[in-house]
Amino acid sequence: MKVYTQTTDYEASWSDVSYAIFNKYPNPFASHVLQSDVLSRTLHPTTGLLSTIRVHVKSGSVPSWAKSLFKANPVSYILEDSTVDPVGRRMLTRTRNMDHRRFLLIEETQEIVPHPSKEGVTRVVTTARVSSGLGWGLTAKLEKFGVGRFAENLARSRQGLLHVLEKVGRRMQPGSGSVACEGAGTAAASATASGAAGRRATVVFESSLAE
Repeated sequence: MKVYTQTTDYEASWSDVSYAIFNKYPNPFASHVLQSDVLSRTLHPTTGLLSTIRVHVKSGSVPSWAKSLFKANPVSYILEDSTVDPVGRRMLTRTRNMDHRRFLLIEETQEIVPHPSKEGVTRVVTTARVSSGLGWGLTAKLEKFGVGRFAENLARSRQGLLHVLEKVGRRMQPGSGSVACEGAGTAAASATASGAAGRRATVVFESSLAE
């Protein structure tokens, strides 16, 4: 198993970032995401915790050298469950692929919290555990491929989230009308995918280790 970790600081409030995560799809940096559906959503009457289960349908891909080993599905199904604590300002998401699991299993967790010392900055800690049970001497090669592909997708996800923050920020400006989005809370951040308009996402830590 390989474990990949990345810590990213977003120049946006926690409520903005958590709101944008719920509304991240569609965006031009996620053309591989074909569909997203909410399976369930509950609000705890006492704690106020918001729990959501979603499924994302994404176009699947395998390395060219592995295509001859098995017949891969053209799409992949990703299960995501999340918990939002609006009082404690903490959001936790957990995702994992529902198919191709013997070939490659990627279990991702994200913790979204306010930066410990910078006002108006949100810290996102992403951890992915990548494992393969295929055997045949290919385990290490497949896990290396999985970590590389995950890091590439995470970079695009970061750009996509900035794009959504920019889009929501524009619509929430006076005179622009209301915003109908899937998530809960308010969002008024302004960002660009390149980070040139003020809001930026900065990777402050990254590592890839074998367990």
